[in-house]
Amino acid sequence: MSNTILKRSPDDFDWPATIFLYVVLVIMGIGMCFCLRKANRLIPNRFSFPLVDRGERRQRGFHDLGAEEEGLLSHYSDVEDEDDAEVIENQNALHIQRHSNEDEIEDEDETQDEDFGHLQSHDNTFDINDNEQVEEINDHDELYKNSYNDDHENNEINMDEMSSGSDSDYAKYWIDWFLETKGNEYYCEIDEEYILDRFNLTGLNLEVQQYYAEALDMITDNLDEERFDEKARDQIERAARHLYGLIHARFVITTRGLAKMLDKYKKAEFGRCPRVLCNMQSLLPVGLSDVPVTKTVKLYCPRCEDIYNPKSSRHASIDGAYFGTSFPHMLFQVHPNYLPTKSTERYEPRIFGFKIHQIAEQHRWQDRAREEYQQKLLKEKEEEK
Repeated sequence: MSNTILKRSPDDFDWPATIFLYVVLVIMGIGMCFCLRKANRLIPNRFSFPLVDRGERRQRGFHDLGAEEEGLLSHYSDVEDEDDAEVIENQNALHIQRHSNEDEIEDEDETQDEDFGHLQSHDNTFDINDNEQVEEINDHDELYKNSYNDDHENNEINMDEMSSGSDSDYAKYWIDWFLETKGNEYYCEIDEEYILDRFNLTGLNLEVQQYYAEALDMITDNLDEERFDEKARDQIERAARHLYGLIHARFVITTRGLAKMLDKYKKAEFGRCPRVLCNMQSLLPVGLSDVPVTKTVKLYCPRCEDIYNPKSSRHASIDGAYFGTSFPHMLFQVHPNYLPTKSTERYEPRIFGFKIHQIAEQHRWQDRAREEYQQKLLKEKEEEK
């Protein structure tokens, strides 16, 4: 047996089988391309489906749209030409839109809280043959309008009653209106019995010389304003404000008045002391003079025993005579348990953390006193010359 290797010549190669294999591969490739193209047409992208409004999706539900999309897929599978597919797609879109309009008409009975504009927009989408549905919606529209008109009329009646009630309250309760006015928060309500007692008003007719009786009638709600013109009513009102303040100064030092002002003091309605070492101590209004139109009201701190200006400009313009010079001290005499302890803590000036020595303060005081004495001597010499 020979050891030679057998070699096949080109003539011995099987060319028919090779050509047949190549043809089969080409046919398979063409078939795969056709299948891929078919699959691409059967599963279009998300923008190829008919666009549906969000409101329609909420009303009809996603399941109905999914069924319609499956129907579209079945139609696309039977269409081979792209132009025919576009025509069928448009037809399906019109069918979906018409179906959504019919669903909107059927669901109209369940929407009770829609406004007139929304109902009118739906009327444009109704079909001509749906006359019964249109009549039901019109009835609903009329009922909504009638209920709206009834509510509007009731609101007008309530507003008229409120306006008439406010006018009567203003005419009946002048003191309440005065106390609710901005800037009059420091005043307390004077008892009507105290005002009607003529002994408590002794001498006030000298302070309010013009329209005294009319001002008193306005405070007690007995004034007939129709007898006076507008200018006279304004003057009477100013006189009533002034008279109420003078009566208030006498009322707050009575037992009843001190109790009412004490309630305001507990609530810190007069403000708090701006001094840091007083720890937000409540203040009390005080006058620097009992003579009207002399000094405005100040705020007294019982802890540091000092007075301060009110923060609000409305309060700063109140006459101090409407509270008097004795009120805060009378309050703590009657109610000593509300008198705070005096603050022993004092601010100590320091320079780089070191206290200023008292001898240095005395030296500065002596120098200042010496300068003042020298200036006084110079003035006396000039006067002698």
